[in-house]
Amino acid sequence: MSAAGKRILVVDDDKKVLRMLKKFLGNLNHTVYTAENAMEAVKLLAEAKPHLIITDLKMPGIDGISLTAAIKKHEKGNKIPIIVLTAHGSPESMRSSYDAGADLFISKPIKVYDLLVLVDRLLDQSKIA
Repeated sequence: MSAAGKRILVVDDDKKVLRMLKKFLGNLNHTVYTAENAMEAVKLLAEAKPHLIITDLKMPGIDGISLTAAIKKHEKGNKIPIIVLTAHGSPESMRSSYDAGADLFISKPIKVYDLLVLVDRLLDQSKIA
């Protein structure tokens, strides 16, 4: 894996998932910002200027699909790769996530190594400086 030193925003209402992803991504020398909901994520976007966003699908208030769609509508946001994570991996939620602009859709439980490989691949392909 080679795409170290990037900024990643992780959005999930499960603090355990936030801690786990922050630890593993941080160990790869990424700067990891966390948000427990979509509103916090939107507030962090300007500060974090993420190279990648990982969002949970189901969250109180605004869900991951709506967050993804809102980010992808903005000129700067449409270039940010977004991974949608979910414990509810139905074909409908997968289709909705991709329709909203998600780059990847991953069902929980997360296989950390597999996720890190996919994160690295997306970061290598990203055109965000």
